Amino acid sequence: MTARRAALFGSARAGSRHRVAKSRFAGTPVETEVLRGKSKRPLYVTSPGITLETAKGLIRNMHCRDRLPTLLTAVDRACRGLDPVSNPE
Repeated sequence: MTARRAALFGSARAGSRHRVAKSRFAGTPVETEVLRGKSKRPLYVTSPGITLETAKGLIRNMHCRDRLPTLLTAVDRACRGLDPVSNPE
């Protein structure tokens, strides 16, 4: 985990991390898929410690009607060394 990611997420033990992925990894269960807005491409959610349905509901209700919520877009940009609040367009 990079220092920037650790600052954003805190340090988490392996296996106990909450994750949202844009791509499906081998072995990812179909049940982890979350569709947002009008997107036909799902996000994939795992979240130890809370039920899968609760985690999916939290992602569905995050700000922004697009596939990727505003907060996750900012985190993604920050992890890439970009300004997390500037408009990418």
